[in-house]
Amino acid sequence: MPVCSDRRDRPAILHELAQRLGWQPADVRRVTARQVWVGATREQVLAAWGRPWSTLRQVSSAGELQVWTYGRPVGPQSFVELLAGRCISVTSFDR
Repeated sequence: MPVCSDRRDRPAILHELAQRLGWQPADVRRVTARQVWVGATREQVLAAWGRPWSTLRQVSSAGELQVWTYGRPVGPQSFVELLAGRCISVTSFDR
């Protein structure tokens, strides 16, 4: 993929990235802006925020629920809930 040396190149590069990943262009823009949203896939959350500090998994009749924690126990934290590989909730607060 070409290096984005000019802001005018960004839309074309984001479009190419969306095609390669099979994501919508708006989702690529959110990931590159380090945003996580309800409906994001597991891969999109990882691409936007990286690996979580901790994880919790529960299995129910609805499927596998994962709660990913970003941040340390003291200070700002964010929690991402994923059900069957899709984000269903994003919560952030400062402890």
